Amino acid sequence: MRPASFRSAIAVLFALAAVLLPAGAASAADPFYAAPSPLPHGAPGALIRARPAAITLPGAQPFTATTVMYHSRTATGGDEAVTGTVLTPKAPWTGAGPRPYVSFAVGTQGLGPSCAPSRQLVAGTEYESGNLALALDRGWGVAVTDYDGYVDGATPTYTVGPAMAHAVLDVVR
Repeated sequence: MRPASFRSAIAVLFALAAVLLPAGAASAADPFYAAPSPLPHGAPGALIRARPAAITLPGAQPFTATTVMYHSRTATGGDEAVTGTVLTPKAPWTGAGPRPYVSFAVGTQGLGPSCAPSRQLVAGTEYESGNLALALDRGWGVAVTDYDGYVDGATPTYTVGPAMAHAVLDVVR
């Protein structure tokens, strides 16, 4: 590749990154996502911390959104902190029994901290938003995991089946 062509290719890549990356991707650091050290003891699904989240899902009935950090398990069974989002319709549940919650496993997002579904939801770039709105419109609560590895300083291993399964099940607990 010629030097001018190489520089042009790099310029195009940077331009695409500026357009395609979610807002704030370059400054993804957020103290909420720092797991406590040492991690307090807790059963799978036990809440470590939570905070309100400002999320808009076009077409969805009114709901509250909470970003959560909870206990889950690694692929080898170790305790770990995982983050996610819990969405709850504001309208009272009119069905039998307590309001049902669905654990929604979003597709591949990417490896960077800004790719965590909880961050994508706040940024308005989560491509599963329409499906989440459909579940909310049925009156169901929805729990969306970020999978493991999206807490600051960790490495996502969301393609490892056991770690994914634990995270998806534990967020709804």
